[in-house]
Amino acid sequence: MPFKLIPSSDNTAPVIQCSEGEEVPKAFFETELQEDKALAQHLLNLALAQDKPQSEFSGNLYNMLIYKSNFTIENLFDEKETFTGDRTFLTEILKQWLALIDQN
Repeated sequence: MPFKLIPSSDNTAPVIQCSEGEEVPKAFFETELQEDKALAQHLLNLALAQDKPQSEFSGNLYNMLIYKSNFTIENLFDEKETFTGDRTFLTEILKQWLALIDQN
């Protein structure tokens, strides 16, 4: 199953369905972003800023590094819990997340 965002039925953060191997971005969205529009928009702006060679965000549990063509999310306390993906994947899920949050 691909990474999929689903509107919640109780006006909370969107529900995420994902494939095995995509649990790290799922956990990042659920723990770091939740319903924080400002943070989601900030991360989207960083992901869209092609003029920046690298950006970084550190949260309570995860660190995100955004590079020119990809991004990495890593658990600050478990080095095995890491995910690297294409930067366009990040921008798309952030846009979807913001759209779903705006619906609530």
